[in-house]
Amino acid sequence: MRWGWCRRTTGRPRRRCGRWLWRQVLAALTDDTLDDAEREAIVALGAAQLAARRAPEDQHPTADAVMDTSFHEFILLLTADQAHAAL
Repeated sequence: MRWGWCRRTTGRPRRRCGRWLWRQVLAALTDDTLDDAEREAIVALGAAQLAARRAPEDQHPTADAVMDTSFHEFILLLTADQAHAAL
């Protein structure tokens, strides 16, 4: 099952979780009241979801794929620890 982490962490069905997560990512990118750690954690989850969608069916995304996605899609550099935590 892909994106199984979504139900475990939020209790939301996978389809609704995707919309919820993207709302959170967009809010994090525009909200000046969040500190850097909170913003990076939310964006890391979004990057992990994108990396999971782009990975071949039989493979899980890697931390490198999450870091690459975060940089190219959100212009945010993540550390390997942040990427692993998001996975």
